[in-house]
Amino acid sequence: MGLDYTGQTLMIDSNCFIYLIEGECYPLFLPRVERSFRAVSKGQCVALTSPITLTEVMTRPRKMGQEDLAYTYKALITNFPNLNIIPIDNNIADRAAALRGLYGLKTPDALQLATGLVNRATRFVTFDREFRKLPPLMNVLIPDE
Repeated sequence: MGLDYTGQTLMIDSNCFIYLIEGECYPLFLPRVERSFRAVSKGQCVALTSPITLTEVMTRPRKMGQEDLAYTYKALITNFPNLNIIPIDNNIADRAAALRGLYGLKTPDALQLATGLVNRATRFVTFDREFRKLPPLMNVLIPDE
């Protein structure tokens, strides 16, 4: 059971990386998110994320004084096969501002979604159900549904 990711471009939200990296803390979500990352690592599809993901993934270890762990997480993400970390540029910032204005998204969420939209991602993979309330800007995939 699983989606066919062949030829897709996935925009992957920060929470998916957190569930993958800290899987032992999220045993219900880990198998669901692993399917997407397996497809990416095998080259069945391409994945995108933004620097927001690095910020969000590295925050908890740093808060706990675990710099080595924060950099281990960074290394995992920056070296993940077929994953592109897209810099936030003026086009993405502009689109994010429009998303915030129209739909009231928080800045990190707007930047993540805008990154996917500007870079023509075919699916937005997230566990954040708030994205389901938006008009169909992009195909939202919530792995636990």
